Amino acid sequence: MIRAGALLAALLVLASSAAGATFVDFLHVEANVGSSAGGHFAIRFGPEVFHYQNRGDGTLRLVREDFDFFRYVYGVLENRTIHASRVTVEDDTGAR
Repeated sequence: MIRAGALLAALLVLASSAAGATFVDFLHVEANVGSSAGGHFAIRFGPEVFHYQNRGDGTLRLVREDFDFFRYVYGVLENRTIHASRVTVEDDTGAR
């Protein structure tokens, strides 16, 4: 199992090897107990992460957060494994 620290190290290696390249990360946060029993999915564009949160009233809310904050909450505080799949995209696609 990859823990948050190992994930961060892997992402830093990927980022340094893809310096100057535009990329999108698809993030999967493994399930836990209670309200996080279903796992979690997010998409990262540079320093920003977009993901949906259940508001508890039956609706979902799209949330934008800084990646470092997202990783801290899900990987450190909740001790959940985060898997990342990186896709390199053309610069014009990344700009959009």
